[in-house]
Amino acid sequence: MSLFSFLHKFDYSQRSGWDVNFNGMKIEGSANFIQTVFRGNVEFIHAKVGQYVDFTEAEFQSVDVITNIEFNGCHTGAFLMRNAIVHGNAKFVSTSFSEFADFSHTSFEREVTFYNIRIGSNLYCFEVNFVGQTKFANTHVAGDFQLNGSKFEQDTSFIGSIFSHDVYLPSTSFANKFNGSN
Repeated sequence: MSLFSFLHKFDYSQRSGWDVNFNGMKIEGSANFIQTVFRGNVEFIHAKVGQYVDFTEAEFQSVDVITNIEFNGCHTGAFLMRNAIVHGNAKFVSTSFSEFADFSHTSFEREVTFYNIRIGSNLYCFEVNFVGQTKFANTHVAGDFQLNGSKFEQDTSFIGSIFSHDVYLPSTSFANKFNGSN
């Protein structure tokens, strides 16, 4: 059992504007945040988790201003954020997932940035709703990149990204400008 499994279904929303900071945290096992509600900024900067981090059905709420969730410099085995709602900006900068990352059925309500991230296997984005500007810049996916049924409502960029295997885009919608080259 994970050291942080007690956070399962914990509701941070009762603490108005309370920022959650896991910067520099190290866990040899896994971190379970299933159905957790965050309200305010959430930071996992330079956090290291040996096995996986699970944010399935989590909600990242904004308070009075636009909030951010940041996973900058975070390293973990697998990363799961399925069926989640992110109301603020999301940043994954210089992040590495040695196994896979799964964002399926998640809604990113504002800007999301995947910059200089490394994924050791597949990146799953089945039916993800990207409402704000979306950047996959200098992203390296060692396995398949699956965007099946995802919707991009603003400008989308894949500049400098490397996908080592197949890219799947069936039923994917790009509403605005798409930039896939340098």
